[in-house]
Amino acid sequence: MVTERDVKVLKFMSGFSWMTAEQVAKLMGVSLVIARRRLKTLIDMDLVDAENVLGSRRLFYWVSRSGLEFLGVVAVAPDGQKFVLEFEHSVKDKKRLVSLMRAYLASEKVAAVKYYAAPHVMPRLQAALDAISSEMVFFGGKPKIQIQELTVEQEGLLS
Repeated sequence: MVTERDVKVLKFMSGFSWMTAEQVAKLMGVSLVIARRRLKTLIDMDLVDAENVLGSRRLFYWVSRSGLEFLGVVAVAPDGQKFVLEFEHSVKDKKRLVSLMRAYLASEKVAAVKYYAAPHVMPRLQAALDAISSEMVFFGGKPKIQIQELTVEQEGLLS
């Protein structure tokens, strides 16, 4: 069961590429053990994903695609078309990215896609976008698929 506190955490997490359990504990005002337990519950519900990055023993958490849909981050136009926000925090194979982008281009249900990516992901994401540039369609005078680098603040609540 998703609690009000879980929704607050998901909304906050959705603004970042990733978070640690320590940051979530600080946000929730609870112990690290309780924060990890809630994050595990959210993972089990497919609302959050987690991964060890670069061999680190620490898990990094982010809101999954299902979690973004749960929060309503995927906007729907009156005609039923979706505006999709993708948060890329780990480097994916270029072929996979190209395949995903082509699927979005071909979908009549998706009006536009905006990828937000961590700096280390941008070169691969840009290479995939460049590979499909000749196939690009436009929505509202802009490319249907756009990418933007995300920067994470180092100061404040989560530092």
